[in-house]
Amino acid sequence: MTIQETIQDMFHELITVVPKDTAILYLRKLYPQMTEKAAGMALNRAIFDLQCNYDEATDMISMYKGPSLSKSRITAMAGAFRAAVELMDSTKQIMKCSFPFEYAVVNGTKMYEISYIFSGQETPVSLAMKMRNVAEEMRPFTRRIAIVEYGSDISYIQRVGFSKIARISVENKVEVLKSIPAEEAWLDMDED
Repeated sequence: MTIQETIQDMFHELITVVPKDTAILYLRKLYPQMTEKAAGMALNRAIFDLQCNYDEATDMISMYKGPSLSKSRITAMAGAFRAAVELMDSTKQIMKCSFPFEYAVVNGTKMYEISYIFSGQETPVSLAMKMRNVAEEMRPFTRRIAIVEYGSDISYIQRVGFSKIARISVENKVEVLKSIPAEEAWLDMDED
């Protein structure tokens, strides 16, 4: 698969709008020999060839001109995708998921499920997580990560498998707000 095909696949299968620096990081994780400059040039070529669009004001790349998604939905997708990309290792497996998860990443023997939680949605998302129970024997291999919106009250997030609660900084970096020990991560889950 060429780098241009990889960029097309990223937009068709994973995300429709992404910050440019996250797209660069994604390419560098897939192609470890690629420099930051080369990844930026590949994205610029994709933009020039009309495979995707670049909004200089927001530094976002999108599959379509003027994406029809709301700003909050774009924020959720981009934040969760950033966390997923940072978790990628040499297995390079990242998958789009359905609510309450945005993405899942296979990293060695662990599966990371990533959710984006808007302010005021901490309890409803925790309840949705309870509905997506993980068998007790699979819990040592499953990690859940909550990416929260600024202003979220993380005290309302239940212990439903989250190993980390984080947010995306204004610099587009994952900032861990709370790490939960493995023995406490699943305490609020109902037993099978």
